Amino acid sequence: MTMNRRSFISLASGTLCSAVASAPAIAQSASATPLTIVIPFAPGGASDLVVRLLADGLSRELGRPVVAENKGGGGGLIAAAAVGRAGPDGHTLLYGNQGQMVVARHLFPANGPEPRLALMPLTLTARTQFFLVVPTSSPVASAPALAAAGRHGRLKVGIPGIGSPPHLATVLFGELAGAAIDVIPYQGSGPLLVDLIAGRLDAAFDNVASSQEHVRSGRLRALGVSGASRAAVAPGIPTLSEAGVPGYAYQSWQGLFAPKGTPVELAASLVTKLHRVLTDPSIRQRLADTGLEVATSSPEDFEALIARDADDWEARVRKGLIRPA
Repeated sequence: MTMNRRSFISLASGTLCSAVASAPAIAQSASATPLTIVIPFAPGGASDLVVRLLADGLSRELGRPVVAENKGGGGGLIAAAAVGRAGPDGHTLLYGNQGQMVVARHLFPANGPEPRLALMPLTLTARTQFFLVVPTSSPVASAPALAAAGRHGRLKVGIPGIGSPPHLATVLFGELAGAAIDVIPYQGSGPLLVDLIAGRLDAAFDNVASSQEHVRSGRLRALGVSGASRAAVAPGIPTLSEAGVPGYAYQSWQGLFAPKGTPVELAASLVTKLHRVLTDPSIRQRLADTGLEVATSSPEDFEALIARDADDWEARVRKGLIRPA
């Protein structure tokens, strides 16, 4: 009995010591698990720039790697469904926008559950303005002239994806200007800009971040910016409302989402760390230099914004103003 008892105590003590010794290793392994931010677009757009900046700062905040993964297709629904299926453990987030969260489900065959049912909003990250740009070879010199051309014929306007924010900006322009538009979809801004610069398209709405160098170099002509106020990086370019399209104002948002069911405490911790990164002066300046405006929010306010946008844009879908190409 004595020997058995001693053997049991020795075995138990060894097991406990082993468990205690391995606990830091387990914690270290968990902390080293990368956080993946899934971008539902082809590489090369403004979202890549924002996520790269976020990844650097967030990695320091979390003490673990943060990596970006581009997963395009299906208007962003493929990426949204993939993140929705991920474990609610803080290891996988979606970098989303109005496209996949508001209108994509009306335009594409089902690629999993509706994003708003599978994902929970964390925080806004940025708001984006767009240039309305034409080739420098175009005879169109102003937004009203482009609108007039669309009333007397049909404009070929490129978009970087069906249901994308530039698609929504294009729809709004056609609605307010009374212009007939043939929407030409591309797989991202890169190939779109190649064709636009070459004169194979009449116009496009493109992120200030990705088109401003082409405007500065003279390869493209900006007829206006889409927002209610001028872009800080291009104060000499008027808003479209100032330029002769009364009432036009469109600015898209971008933000981060987690799988539905992520624990409240974990989500709150991620939001706090994200806000620290987004309020870093150097990051704010780097984003501002590319025409992006930093924006943050609570999950509740973000959810309310999405609901308002859904009411607004889904009404246009029902009217047939936004359709698959």
